[in-house]
Amino acid sequence: ASIIGINIKGEYFTDFWVEFSPHCNVLMGVNGSGKTAVLECLRYVLGADIPEARRQQVREHLEFILGPAGSVQVLVKRIDGSKLLIHRSISNSDFEVWFSGDRKEIFRNFDAIDFPTHILGWHEIERAAEDANIRRIYMDTIAGSSRIKTIERDVKRLADKVREKHAIAASRYSVFRDLNDRAVALEERRKGLQELDDADLIQLHQEYEAAIQNAEVVRNLPRLLEKTTDNWSDRWNSLWAELQEEPFVKQTKLAEAIQAIESELDRVFETSNDSSNHLQQAVIDSQAAIEESKEKFETEFAAFKSEYEQAVSTLASDKRKLLKSHQSVAEETAGLTALQRERDAARSEVETLLSELTELCTQVCEKLDERTRVRSEAISLFSKGLDKTGVSLTVESMKPGASLQQLRGTYREGAQIFDTILSGARDTSTRHHASIGAKYEELRRDLVDGNSIFFSHPEFAFYLTYFEDDDLHITLEVGPGVEKSIDQLSAGQRCTAIFPLLLKLQSMPLVVDQPEDNLDNRHIASSIAPEILSDKRSRQMIFTSHNANLVVLSDAEMIISFEGDGSKGWIENAGFLATRDSAITNDVLEVLDGGQQALELRYKKYGKFGT
Repeated sequence: ASIIGINIKGEYFTDFWVEFSPHCNVLMGVNGSGKTAVLECLRYVLGADIPEARRQQVREHLEFILGPAGSVQVLVKRIDGSKLLIHRSISNSDFEVWFSGDRKEIFRNFDAIDFPTHILGWHEIERAAEDANIRRIYMDTIAGSSRIKTIERDVKRLADKVREKHAIAASRYSVFRDLNDRAVALEERRKGLQELDDADLIQLHQEYEAAIQNAEVVRNLPRLLEKTTDNWSDRWNSLWAELQEEPFVKQTKLAEAIQAIESELDRVFETSNDSSNHLQQAVIDSQAAIEESKEKFETEFAAFKSEYEQAVSTLASDKRKLLKSHQSVAEETAGLTALQRERDAARSEVETLLSELTELCTQVCEKLDERTRVRSEAISLFSKGLDKTGVSLTVESMKPGASLQQLRGTYREGAQIFDTILSGARDTSTRHHASIGAKYEELRRDLVDGNSIFFSHPEFAFYLTYFEDDDLHITLEVGPGVEKSIDQLSAGQRCTAIFPLLLKLQSMPLVVDQPEDNLDNRHIASSIAPEILSDKRSRQMIFTSHNANLVVLSDAEMIISFEGDGSKGWIENAGFLATRDSAITNDVLEVLDGGQQALELRYKKYGKFGT
């Protein structure tokens, strides 16, 4: 893959075109001549990431270069050999891309164009010491960005399924708990009824309630019969209907006393078709017998009431309440079997969902382990090629992902649940999806008493799509047998550690603004230039530079010299530094070595080697 050329139309560069070598290119010039402006335009048209802290500064620089209506277009060759023309204007952030055959497409996301590149300034290289995201870019470039992206797409798909199924499980679990609570309550009430029935207390209570009703009828009979002797002919029809409706409740305890009263009433009814005098006399004759039977009934009722109250007095208050309401409870518990079937169906559904969630969490962990393994194998092999530079690379897994801090700040209730689940993990090296999966399985084994903390607040669901990441651990040998981590190195040492790594990233063009910053000339001559000479055969490099050693010793195929007057910039010369007579030679001497006079003075001081 390579950048063939760039065209800039704007304020600083009116209509600028420069062609690049597919190997090593150096943009040189005094400060303010426009060489860095070309890199910023490349960064813009190729959608390169810009650190948050520098975005405003870069935007202002672009607006100075392009003006309000400027644009940049770049011709590139992808790794598959196809050529694309990519256009982007300052007023529109979309990428317009022309393919072979004049086919045009518009992209909002540059990744879809499939032309990866690294465009870096030294401030970004130094940030690798403190920014895991930059180190991950390096790591995934080594491991194969497309393969890592494929794995991460799979992880995200699985994690999204976990979150989706978690929401369903939470809803169904709530239904199950409601059904279970209702079923348990009814089961307890039915159990209480069964205990009362086993003790014959329900039958006794039914007899008692019937006795109360019968007592009320018995106590009202004399009054009713007495009314028939006074204007009986006017009242008889209603009394007749009332007495014929079987006023007594059938029961066994007081059956004999009730039978005596009913017999007297039957005798009265038998005379209902006789003359009114006979009926009236029958009523009067029956009153004494009914009164006698009533007294006998009251005696038996009092004895029965005492028996009932003694039996009930031994019951607890809740059982006494249950006894009084046993009929309504019996009606309520009549639907228990159907409720139990509904509860058991909900239980089975929740258990299935929890099993599926456990399996999905396992698959997430397996995919993340695969990503770590792919990265580790690639980094281990890559690191061997850096032995001579003193740089060593390893992969550290189980590092916090980029979104965790933002999640914690936004969903604090969910964070508490997340932390509680992780705090109970047996092994701190366990992936959190494994810990969550274990909690799902734990609840599945006991839906009633198991810990359902992850269903306690909907915010927790946001943490189900978060997963840990890996980090690239970079060390530099600073002395015999002494290695230091990149975060413990000075600015110059960080650059010394990172630059050989960048040179070895073979899969994409590398564009770096002034790579000699923070690097001493000896290191450039002994380590950096030889690496460039070796690696430029397999990948394109574009540098801006003020350092003669970097330009000359790297044997750059294309050197471009820029000039500017503060408001406009242009190319002064361009070409390959082959001999003293090359077109670009004087520019290299003037800009990088201080001119012919400075070079001759150094020659006089150092003399000719070998004499």
